[in-house]
Amino acid sequence: MAIQLNPNERYVLEVRGTHLKSFINVHQGTIYLTTERFIFARPEKGIRTWAPMLEGFVDGVDVAFQFPYNMFESIKKGRHGFASKLTIRLLSGDTFDIQVTNQDTWLSMLRDMITNKSGGHVVDDGMGGFYVMR
Repeated sequence: MAIQLNPNERYVLEVRGTHLKSFINVHQGTIYLTTERFIFARPEKGIRTWAPMLEGFVDGVDVAFQFPYNMFESIKKGRHGFASKLTIRLLSGDTFDIQVTNQDTWLSMLRDMITNKSGGHVVDDGMGGFYVMR
């Protein structure tokens, strides 16, 4: 599914990212923050199939998952091998492990978007993550 913005929706931040499905099942892509939602998109299937080494350098266009900011419950920092990861937990209980470039800038912008769009406020968890109080 290609990215389609809603009327009056615009991109706020775009960073390279990784969806960690398991320790060895890792999908490269692009993480977009828009004025309305979080989007993780992978490069088009042709690149993933025929030139997978380019995945980390090509903008994601095929949406793997997305959700509005009012669905966030928390973001927790953790480890994935020697690297850091972020675990997104939604109100539904679903979780997504991701890695992002420019993590501090990205987290700051995500906090702002969640605060403005969730109907709640963001509270630090004391370990670099946060949760949403509603």
